[in-house]
Amino acid sequence: MAQCINCSNYTLRDHPGGSADERSRAAAKQMAASGLGRCTLGPSYRFPSPTHERKCPSFSQAPTTVIERRVAWLATRGQATTTTESNT
Repeated sequence: MAQCINCSNYTLRDHPGGSADERSRAAAKQMAASGLGRCTLGPSYRFPSPTHERKCPSFSQAPTTVIERRVAWLATRGQATTTTESNT
């Protein structure tokens, strides 16, 4: 099972696809503050949980340093994060 927090396609920043208007940027910041990010391969309106385990054919393991930064950032906002060591 995959977790988005461990995926290189997951971001807690603006959605890279298309033009991000001010409302979209504000929504992304609010959702990230709540612990939700976006999949760069999905629609800009979807904010999947970073730690929910799911089957994802597009999963691509992110570098350990990226995962550690995500976990630390979410922890500073009081978000509990439990990541699995490997995703299949």
